[in-house]
Amino acid sequence: MGKLTRRTRSGGRLWSAEIKGRAVFESMKPDARVCDVARRYGVKAQQLPAA
Repeated sequence: MGKLTRRTRSGGRLWSAEIKGRAVFESMKPDARVCDVARRYGVKAQQLPAA
């Protein structure tokens, strides 16, 4: 979905502020399912806020 900005030394992913904001915005829409949004961005649902 979005492009990663870079990876940490341990292999973790660092996302741009734009991509983070987009994912959070999508997850907070009334008809959105957090698990579906998380899957699209390749993260766990617990990493996004619940609407």
